[in-house]
Amino acid sequence: MKSLTTFVLFIYLLAQVPPVEASETDNVVIPQLTAVVEYLEHMLPTSSNELTADKLRNIVTDGADWIVAAQEESGHFGYEYHPFEGTYSSDEGMVRQAGTLFALSEVYQHQTKQNPTYAKTIEKAISYFENISGKSEKEDGDFWCIKNNGKSSRCDLGSVALALIGILNYVEAEPDKEAKYSEIIDKYSTYLISAKFKDRGFSNKYNLGDGFGKEESPFYNGESMLALVKYYEYSQDEKVKVILEETFDYLSAKEEYETPLYLWIMAALKDMNRLWPHEKYVKYAKDFTAWRIDLSLMKHSTNSNYCAPLEGMTSAYSILENNVNYELLSRLSSEINFWQNKTTYLQLNKNSPYRLMNLDGQLQLLKQTNPNLSHGGFLSAENIPLQRIDFTQHCVSSYLQKLVDINGETF
Repeated sequence: MKSLTTFVLFIYLLAQVPPVEASETDNVVIPQLTAVVEYLEHMLPTSSNELTADKLRNIVTDGADWIVAAQEESGHFGYEYHPFEGTYSSDEGMVRQAGTLFALSEVYQHQTKQNPTYAKTIEKAISYFENISGKSEKEDGDFWCIKNNGKSSRCDLGSVALALIGILNYVEAEPDKEAKYSEIIDKYSTYLISAKFKDRGFSNKYNLGDGFGKEESPFYNGESMLALVKYYEYSQDEKVKVILEETFDYLSAKEEYETPLYLWIMAALKDMNRLWPHEKYVKYAKDFTAWRIDLSLMKHSTNSNYCAPLEGMTSAYSILENNVNYELLSRLSSEINFWQNKTTYLQLNKNSPYRLMNLDGQLQLLKQTNPNLSHGGFLSAENIPLQRIDFTQHCVSSYLQKLVDINGETF
């Protein structure tokens, strides 16, 4: 029945796809037909079977290679790439720049045979962030923060948090680099500690002229917790543990769950529960994840990239494994497998240069302009022909965690 459905859809779509020029060779026709078949296969119900270890490794490697290819000479990453036009947009997001360093450092940290090209990319990115950092006013503390751009006086908390994680991951993988990066680690960690409100979370921004802002951000609260637990492992500073406990107690006491917090607090609790296990971490992760799964089930038909929530669920699995009943763990595992199967279609591959997309209600057969640049990056959605660094960042991290932390495989 599945084969018959595929065949019928294939005939239907062939009638709608723009015709191939008669002068084109089989070297063009076959990849175009392959794109139609891939589109048809994606239209069929998504499997909840686990991806193989080799498939997961290839996805992570291709995603990391895309990150490397997106880096400019300055160390900055091209923010948005239009793979079927061959151009980068002028948009920017400094927190997502830092998140890209974080993702690549995770990959490098877990490689059994570490790629020197990844190391070079990481070091260039760290240098970029250092060059764009601003120095604090002394009364606020002696720290550095990452400005939103070269001319800006504003620093967002998430930029420093994610960059710090990337640097700490790299130093853990390359201990001989610690002396080189000890100052930037100190300056960035001091900023995070200085940004902590009393009895609340963290200030979401710092202005080099006006000081700390008065507002919080669910994203940045979680990112700061993850950065500080990584820093605690590095420094063994007990005051950092106190900050983490206070922040967790404050966030877990809220009456309603904050959707933007889920990904990052699950990542932080994954490490906190490993370092100092506590039932309160497990209960919070259990309840928040059950709520998140219910939301996720309603999103199964979405065309959008869902890797950010997926990354949170893969982090949560490590907290809940062996700590909750089989029913919840089975639901979580099924949800992770569903989204990873579905999301593989969003990753472009240079060996499949054509992509059939439904744009504004019309099927269009598009070709990657420069497959070497677009290879491995994830699209923002099935109907958005755009690769943005944060989507690939979240996807790479989720597939890597599934491979290494959940399945126990090497990378």
